[in-house]
Amino acid sequence: MRTTLILTATAAICFCWIDHRARQQKAAVEWMVGFDRRPLYDFDFDNNGKYIPDAEPPAPAWLRNAIGIDYLASGYWNQGIRSRQPENGIAQL
Repeated sequence: MRTTLILTATAAICFCWIDHRARQQKAAVEWMVGFDRRPLYDFDFDNNGKYIPDAEPPAPAWLRNAIGIDYLASGYWNQGIRSRQPENGIAQL
């Protein structure tokens, strides 16, 4: 019984951490889109860091639509965003 409780608590903490990261990433992506920038994700690049224009996301469309891409892929900042970034905009995220 104690082992089950410990495992459940550990799993809940892990899922909370994943959820927190995904929500932060989603807020950052929405902020970028507000500046007319396209967010880039880890699947948009190959192992050597070369951009892949028509890269396939890592999960089926039904799963991406159900939970969102932010739970399935890591986001990267678009290079052009720094020129239009407000002074404290990213700090608010």
